[in-house]
Amino acid sequence: AKNSGSVIPDGSVETSVSKETYDKGIGEEATDFSLSMEIVAKGIFLSQTDLVKALSQNMAVTTGLKVDETNSTVSAKVLQKSPEGYKIEGSINAKLIPDIDRTKVVKKLTGQRSSAAEKYLGSLPGVSRYTIKFNPSFYTRLGFLPFSADKISVRLEEVQK
Repeated sequence: AKNSGSVIPDGSVETSVSKETYDKGIGEEATDFSLSMEIVAKGIFLSQTDLVKALSQNMAVTTGLKVDETNSTVSAKVLQKSPEGYKIEGSINAKLIPDIDRTKVVKKLTGQRSSAAEKYLGSLPGVSRYTIKFNPSFYTRLGFLPFSADKISVRLEEVQK
């Protein structure tokens, strides 16, 4: 279960009745009957971000890729409860993305010929497709990428299947 960035491990919620109120007494005959009840629930809340980080650190990920912490999903369940604490098992459905330092890529692309930029982008691990868009368009005629790094942006997008 999720609650605003939190994961509640299965089996971690304990409930108890703290108050019961009946509108009829024991032994009274009634056609209608009413009960009011207060319940106390205690549980463990784990940070989804922390759980993703902890689980992804123990994964063997192909070189050039990393876990997309924002789009990966996690779950957890209690294996054992003791006076010292809980033993929890976590699982992750990890989405992998290219491990690219965008600043480094922009520096490498700055002032490059279009052909050299295409060759470089095609060599990046985990990148299956890329697009170079020129704005303003006169860079297209020059055949060079801008000479100023702040005029180049790099975006990662998932290829739609």
